Amino acid sequence: MQVTGMKGKVDFQYKNSFDAIRTIVRIEGFRGLYTGLFVNLLKVSPSMGISFLSWELATEALGAKATV
Repeated sequence: MQVTGMKGKVDFQYKNSFDAIRTIVRIEGFRGLYTGLFVNLLKVSPSMGISFLSWELATEALGAKATV
């Protein structure tokens, strides 16, 4: 969906999110919806870990109490 507007980069264009899901399931099957999930988790997990660590270190350094 992010590259739909880029000419010459995508073989087909989706009309909306439901059309994208329908097309992916039709062409690649239900597992096609999860293509790239593992690689994305490899990218996101360290990023979130660094984010949480930064938050904890910053609140500790500032002497602030975290309220949720």
